[in-house]
Amino acid sequence: MKNRAPASTHKKVVVVLLDKKALRGYLSPTRLGQLGPIDVLTPDGEHEQIPLAKVRAIYFVREFSDDFEPERKAFLSRSTTVCKSHRPT
Repeated sequence: MKNRAPASTHKKVVVVLLDKKALRGYLSPTRLGQLGPIDVLTPDGEHEQIPLAKVRAIYFVREFSDDFEPERKAFLSRSTTVCKSHRPT
């Protein structure tokens, strides 16, 4: 039987702040949902406390690349089908 290394408790994240600045680092998902600030471990090994009020989004990523935001999924045209209950009278 192979001995596996325990899974890392810190996941790669990109934290986008309200001023749209992106901070790359590592975050323990078990700490999310708490009222206090989030603790991000930067790639340089420093801990950075970020208040939730300053966080716009947190993206869990596989790699620290420049294109971390998901693609916008939008309908480019409107449906031409009209439901009978919503037909204008």
